[in-house]
Amino acid sequence: MGHQRLGTIPKSKPFAQVVAMITGGIGGTGGAAGGSILGDVENIAAATLAAAETGLNQARNDAGLCDTFYLLTQLVLAARDEANWRGEFAKLGITLSDDAGMFEFASEMQSAIQDRLDERNAYSDIAEMARKSAVDAVNSLAGPHATSLFGTGPEELRDAVRTLSTKKGFAELGRTFFGGILKQYLNFYISKETPNAVREGRLNGVDGLREFESALERHC
Repeated sequence: MGHQRLGTIPKSKPFAQVVAMITGGIGGTGGAAGGSILGDVENIAAATLAAAETGLNQARNDAGLCDTFYLLTQLVLAARDEANWRGEFAKLGITLSDDAGMFEFASEMQSAIQDRLDERNAYSDIAEMARKSAVDAVNSLAGPHATSLFGTGPEELRDAVRTLSTKKGFAELGRTFFGGILKQYLNFYISKETPNAVREGRLNGVDGLREFESALERHC
């Protein structure tokens, strides 16, 4: 635990089916023959998830993933403390300046997660995915609320993070966090074959790759 590496795409039959779906090889079902795979993202994601199920089940015990999610739970609770929210953030390793905004907060949050991984020697691909997903999730959900007519400052920042402490807010945070990890996990395997889909005409160049990744993210 703490040293899980995903490695290269396996040569197993389930993964061979995934490759065939993406590239249009023998046994592939993704899209019409020679057609785009953009309409088949759900099936490709499901096939990849099934092929990688063992590794994903093991990821539930990853120390870095568990600790990063725990940090999220404590972070949103700390934002409820109106009198000493800065002190509560500092206890989590997030030290902010007097005029801190969302950018500084995101940077400090990323450093705090990295420090916790260092302290626990909890390095793994899953832990790195969790770190990125946690920062992205808080940024995407709290960021739009961190700016008021008077600009962005510490109070706006605290209020923005506090919106994630409600039942609805934390449900959305959890969904975004775990969806982000799943997208990165599946894309680790899928992205090894999507360039071949471009070559085979099943994705339209760089724009097609971006569309596919956006669709995969929405699905996850």
